[in-house]
Amino acid sequence: LSQARIAEEALEQNRILQWYEGLNDRLGDTTMFMDDVQDVIDRFGLENLVDCHDAKVFYMREGASDFKKYFAAEDPDAFEEIDGAVFPKCGEPYAGKVWTSKRARERYAQHQRDGTTGKWCTPFVTSSGYGTAHFLQQMHIWNISACVFNLNWGDYVTAGREFRSLEYWWWPDTTFDAQGPVGVVGLPQDQIQHSEEYYLTPVDATDCNLYANPLLPDVDDLGDPIMLLLKKAQIQTIDMSKMLRAVSTGSSVRDTVCEWMKADNYANLPRVLGWVPVQCAAGEQEVAGACEPCAAGSYSSGGFSARGIPFI
Repeated sequence: LSQARIAEEALEQNRILQWYEGLNDRLGDTTMFMDDVQDVIDRFGLENLVDCHDAKVFYMREGASDFKKYFAAEDPDAFEEIDGAVFPKCGEPYAGKVWTSKRARERYAQHQRDGTTGKWCTPFVTSSGYGTAHFLQQMHIWNISACVFNLNWGDYVTAGREFRSLEYWWWPDTTFDAQGPVGVVGLPQDQIQHSEEYYLTPVDATDCNLYANPLLPDVDDLGDPIMLLLKKAQIQTIDMSKMLRAVSTGSSVRDTVCEWMKADNYANLPRVLGWVPVQCAAGEQEVAGACEPCAAGSYSSGGFSARGIPFI
């Protein structure tokens, strides 16, 4: 959810906006907590929304294909096939520009029959279809009344800052700090289902407790101390978020890290010292951060060691 006040207003209505139960339209109208989709579209102009058939919305095309695999019989109007390719079907009232969930289409049709106006769907704003490969299925499964449309990157960020809407974003990051983003409770991820492109559960429902570089290979045998330090470094996500926020508001990287080191009477210093690799001479090995003679019957060629493993 892009705005913290959405959750606050929901609590005033004795509602908890969990990803599934809270947004399920059968349990109550959640569009009251969001901005009108028409207001969002007017802000950027319908002509500036990316067409649903455009190659730029490749994630939505992927999502439409997966949707067809599991829900073709239940909702044949969610997708269309053109020359053998599957596309999201974006019909009225924003033909070619906005994909609407089955529940949203039902609510719009009801307005048309009754001659009434008002909110009928929750705006879901994305760029390149980011987040929609699985969300198209979740809107159907959980009866969420939503309108999905694509903006260019700059407008995508602007929409998240100015409107009460649904957006996917990554974390840790400070782009939407001023809006007070709040987490949404989801079910545990079912990896078997995901491997089969069935997205009943979120893409990742695991809370990340440590922030480390996931791209580094096993570098125990490399002689580069910086690589070894990065391999061992781990920072709690709450600390990482605080540091990113400090840097984004003008603090230098050096000052931010120093403040983190000094926090709570230098409580983080022992952890950092444990990351620093030790260089031992030939005939020595690292033991608990210090160099000691190699055990009898063994030898060392010297160099850096990670996680206390000597070169023997």
